[in-house]
Amino acid sequence: MRNRFKVILAIGLTLTTILGSCVTTCAASAGAAEAAEGTVLVIENGGIKEEICPENVVFETYDDLNEYHSAVKSLDSSNLKYAPDSYDGKESRYVSNCVILRVNADAALEISAEHIVTVIQYTGNHSYYIQYDSEDAAGEAVKVLNETEGTIYAAQNGIYIWGLDESAQNDLDPEKEAAIRADYLEMRKDPNLKAEEIEIDYLGTWQGGDVIVIRAGLIIPSVQKIQIDKYIFTLPNESDVFCFYKDHTFTPLKEAYEKGLLKTADIAELAGRCGAKVALPFKDVKEGDWFYPYVYELYCQDVVNGIMIEGKPCFFPALDTSRAHFVQILYLALNKPAVENGAQFPDVDMGAFYADAVKWAGSEEAGVTTGYTEGSRKGEFGPMDSITREQMAVMLYRCAEYQNSGVTVTAKSTGFPDEWKVSGFAKEAMLWAVENKVITGDQGRLNPQGTVSRAVCATMVQRYLKLY
Repeated sequence: MRNRFKVILAIGLTLTTILGSCVTTCAASAGAAEAAEGTVLVIENGGIKEEICPENVVFETYDDLNEYHSAVKSLDSSNLKYAPDSYDGKESRYVSNCVILRVNADAALEISAEHIVTVIQYTGNHSYYIQYDSEDAAGEAVKVLNETEGTIYAAQNGIYIWGLDESAQNDLDPEKEAAIRADYLEMRKDPNLKAEEIEIDYLGTWQGGDVIVIRAGLIIPSVQKIQIDKYIFTLPNESDVFCFYKDHTFTPLKEAYEKGLLKTADIAELAGRCGAKVALPFKDVKEGDWFYPYVYELYCQDVVNGIMIEGKPCFFPALDTSRAHFVQILYLALNKPAVENGAQFPDVDMGAFYADAVKWAGSEEAGVTTGYTEGSRKGEFGPMDSITREQMAVMLYRCAEYQNSGVTVTAKSTGFPDEWKVSGFAKEAMLWAVENKVITGDQGRLNPQGTVSRAVCATMVQRYLKLY
């Protein structure tokens, strides 16, 4: 495990009215891991038919919610043989071999028991906690159950990780923790809720208040995703209270940010601690697009922000990239390097958004661009001209030299059939770009004088940034 404090949030089941309890054991030992092929659990009217429960499945049923929760916790704590160890990067969680299932009151269905070890039933709302003999078996069961009539939801249990850095390793002060519990009890006004049932995860202190996650009885296992600024925070339960606590008041975190109680920098720091994902806002860039990861990485680095259309940001991946936009992207990607004597071009307005980027790129120190050096436009930069593939290769190559004086080119040929079309000023740069896989071709060709779409531009820049 990494040397970082981790707050673990585990999925539970829905809270309903607490009733009396009973326990029925239908089977053999808890160590039994496999059922005979073809055996099934039969559910009728929302409950398991105990009399035909497979012999090698441990079955317990509770109508007292507290006892049910205790049984689930006990199972999880003794689940060493089948301990969760599969990390799901997309959902940022460890995946368990246990499944949370809730069915309709009149549900009638059969569940394959081939890989089931233990079933714990809560009669109050027709919920089940089912232990399988592997994470994979649990995952396959969830797929089948969610397609089965009568299922309200089925979810593979997991442990969501909030990875906190060393500055967040200290727990809350005991007096502060007691105050939070007292204030939360006062806010909930639930006579059945006890202070010791309130779990508090402390994520840090900003602007004189504490960012916390509270879980207290109302546990609904359905992933809750909250977007604040450009970050998506993921909690495993709909009912987890993600809030800003200050002056005995609980303010939902999103609301606290929107009211100015928390600053953008605070949310960014919190996101870094919690491993929150950045939400890509562009409606014209989807996860399945080949250029998605490149655009996503540049957006995360605040390099690209898109173009606002009717109040919504769009990326316009197919649009040609202008020379001004490319230099601006490169400038931002390198964290706005400072120069003493920036270049000035007659066709670059000093008030333009790209003016500083062009000053840097054209400076003697950076040497990324010289502008046009011949013809009727000699001495101009051509900010609104569409950049060509060979021009981009040249600027990236020169940028590599600016960042690393040891840049070398060993290739003698690009291997593309149209490399003869590359202009003299771009030959070495194109060899370097192909050799380092910054450019991988355009439908089997270099197409050196072809324009560069914004999608391709993001791809080339991100490939370049991984080199240096």
